[in-house]
Amino acid sequence: MTKNLRSLFLLLLTIGSTLTHLQAQEKKKLENWVILPIAIFSPETDFGGGLLTMRVFKLSHADDTLTRTSNVQAYGLYTTNNQLLISPLYNIFTKGEKWIINGNIGFFQFPEYYYGIGHNAPTTQEELVGYDAFRIEHRMVNQLRPHFFVGGQYRFFDFSQLKRPTNGLLDTTRVEGYNGAAVSGLGIVLLWDNRNNITYTTKGSFLELTANFHGGILGGTHQFNMFSLDARKFWAIPFRKKHKHIIALQFYGRSVVEGVAPYKQLSELGGDVIMRGYYTGRYRDNHLIAAQAEYRLPLIGRFGAAFFVGVGDVAAQWEDFAQQTPKISYGGGVRFNVNQKETVNIRIDYGLGYQTQGLYVRLIEAF
Repeated sequence: MTKNLRSLFLLLLTIGSTLTHLQAQEKKKLENWVILPIAIFSPETDFGGGLLTMRVFKLSHADDTLTRTSNVQAYGLYTTNNQLLISPLYNIFTKGEKWIINGNIGFFQFPEYYYGIGHNAPTTQEELVGYDAFRIEHRMVNQLRPHFFVGGQYRFFDFSQLKRPTNGLLDTTRVEGYNGAAVSGLGIVLLWDNRNNITYTTKGSFLELTANFHGGILGGTHQFNMFSLDARKFWAIPFRKKHKHIIALQFYGRSVVEGVAPYKQLSELGGDVIMRGYYTGRYRDNHLIAAQAEYRLPLIGRFGAAFFVGVGDVAAQWEDFAQQTPKISYGGGVRFNVNQKETVNIRIDYGLGYQTQGLYVRLIEAF
C-alpha cells in the first residue's frame, strides 16, 4: 500500500509538471500532440522513467463527420533494474472509414509474477519470472456496410531467455512454454463499431468477434486456435448543460481451443483494462469470461473521476464456470485531460479484488 501511494504521488507530480507545457502547446495550436514524461515505481521495476508521445489526426478534412480521429502512440521506459520497454501503437481511420488499420509492436524485458494455471492458483505459489519478449499485432478491416467491418489480422509473440527460480513452480511443472515459445498466426475479424470517439466514447456501441489460428507454417512453435468476443455499450447522461456523465458497459470472453498454447498465451484475468485490482495473469487458463461497468463524470477544469465494478473468472473447460464462484473487482480513479480538443485523458485507477489490489496509470480510458 505504501509503495502504491508513493507511486501515485510521483505520478501526480509528473502530471502537474506537464500542465504548463500542455497549455503552451495549445497556445501554439499544437493541440493534436501529447508529449509526457513517465515516472513509475513498482516492486518489479523499482524506479523508472521515460517518454510517451501521442499524435491525434484525421486522414481527411477537419470537419469530416464521417471519419473519426486516428491516433498513433509511442512510449519508451527504462528502469533502475536495467529493464526496457518500447512500444508503438496505432489506430488509423482512412477517409470515410473505408478501412480501419490498428495494431502494436512491443519489445520488453520485464519480470512478472507467476502463480500457476487454474482459477484457484494459490498466492503461496508466487514466483518472479523474467523473460525477453517481442510482440506484433496488426489488423486491417474493410467497411462493407455503415459501421460493419470485415477483415483479417496477424499475431506474433515470442518470449525467450526465461529466468525462473531453480526447482520453482515453473521449473518443476514444466507447463507448455516454460522454456520460451514463439506464437504466429492469422485471424478473421468481424466488427461493428459506431462509437463517436475511440479515445473517450460518450455514445455508441462496439462488438468484435475474432478467430485466430496459430501454427508452425508461419514460424510458430505451438499450434492452437483462439476465439474472442468483446462487446461494449456507452450512454451519455446530460448534466448541467455541457457536462456529461457516462455509463459504460463491457463484456469480454476469450477461449483457447483445439491445441496446446504456451502458458503466456492462455486467457489471463486481471490487468489495467478489465478486472482491475488483479495482477495480470494472477489467474490463467483456457477460457475467460469477464464483465465490467464504469461510471465517468467530470469534476473541475481538466479533472474527472470514474468508478468501476467487474466480475469474471477463468476455467479449464466451459462447463467448469457453473461450478465456480466468480471473482469481483471494484474501484475508482481520477482523470486528467491532456488534450481538450480530442478528449485524451490520463487515467489513474485504484482497483481492489479478493486479497489483492492494484494501481494503474495509463493514457486513454480502459475501454
